[in-house]
Amino acid sequence: MSSAGSISTAFGGWPNVDIIYDKQHDNNTSTTVGVIPQSLLHKLIQDHHTVYHMEYRDQPNHLARVLVALHELGANQDQLINGYYKVYPDLVPLLQTSIEQRILTNDSWLEHLGDSTYYRPYLSFFQQKIEEYGVDQVIQSYFFDGPLSSSIGSQLQPIVHMTFGIEYDMPDIVTQGLAYLATTFVDVESLLGDNDSRHKNPATNNVEHENILFDMVAADPRFAGRMDGTHTFHSALKLLIKSQHSLLKTYMDMLLSFPLQHALQNLVTLATKLIPCTKQSHRLDWFLGGGQLLASALAMQYLFERYNKMNNNNDFQKLIRLQFLTTLCTYIVQGRPSRSPTVFHENSFQQQQEQGCWDTCVSAIIESGDSKSILIMQSLVKAHRLYEENENEKGYLNIANFITGFVQAEGGAWCKNRQ
Repeated sequence: MSSAGSISTAFGGWPNVDIIYDKQHDNNTSTTVGVIPQSLLHKLIQDHHTVYHMEYRDQPNHLARVLVALHELGANQDQLINGYYKVYPDLVPLLQTSIEQRILTNDSWLEHLGDSTYYRPYLSFFQQKIEEYGVDQVIQSYFFDGPLSSSIGSQLQPIVHMTFGIEYDMPDIVTQGLAYLATTFVDVESLLGDNDSRHKNPATNNVEHENILFDMVAADPRFAGRMDGTHTFHSALKLLIKSQHSLLKTYMDMLLSFPLQHALQNLVTLATKLIPCTKQSHRLDWFLGGGQLLASALAMQYLFERYNKMNNNNDFQKLIRLQFLTTLCTYIVQGRPSRSPTVFHENSFQQQQEQGCWDTCVSAIIESGDSKSILIMQSLVKAHRLYEENENEKGYLNIANFITGFVQAEGGAWCKNRQ
């Protein structure tokens, strides 16, 4: 099967692969790195807009994100096509139902939050709002000023998808993210608390994010047992919040208050350190190691950079606490694995000699075609550029080497089990 022909058939008329790349020219050279394939992506989004679930039983629809990540990392045409074929078979079509004909209004849109069967009505609702008011105003009204910024549903991946659309100027993706956020809605406003009230008892606010996880929650017997729900992460998360609400609140109240930028960097670092945490040899945890927490922490960073002038400090403190609560709950649901021996900040001399550079790691990940690893690598590169101020800092590169070793190892696999 030819590449161009098969993609065109699968997509019902995808753009010819010869125009996938919009090349930038600089004198006698041309490069594709960092240039978004707009024609391909817009066609992809248009064709997939109301056809596939954004997530089905823990399997997210991150096709557009994977293709953009591959493009940014420097993939060639064949590698981009390979990445497409690795993701496409996992997409689950939306069933036709009578609910999709229902129309949501300003008075009724809150009534169906958390109902996955309303995905198409929410798509139509938010698409109409974006066409009428524009992306930034809709984000302000329905996310920052509405209840959606207090949802922990589906491990914050709806916020990741929404932010991806904002960052790359793709309104349809923003619409998908908002509909995804609305249909996976799990309200945790009561666990996020009032930032001002927490300062009334400063003696309790003296524990850093990482210490809460690895030094306290890891040893707390009250979190023993499995949180399976109906055998999806989303349901297990809801079960944990319902059954351990007061205990989770106790830990959330222990958080040390940091300046916003410092807190964001701490959460990005913590998410990165959780990637190697696993209870099984040659297997990585789907939810701790899959890069979701790192992607959501970076999404919070982007939202802060873009909207900080439109919102006050407490709005972003709430998002920071939402990110940590998601990290905390993910760690508990996934069985509280021990701190990984993979070192984030330091390496022995021998490890430094054996360590691959960024280009080596990126090339290996692109070649693997593994969608989770591709998204992780894109996030690691972003984190490195944001937070590592000089070339002597190797924390994110250490994890990049770890992921490279994982995809190249015989028998390496992603594992959802908590045991």
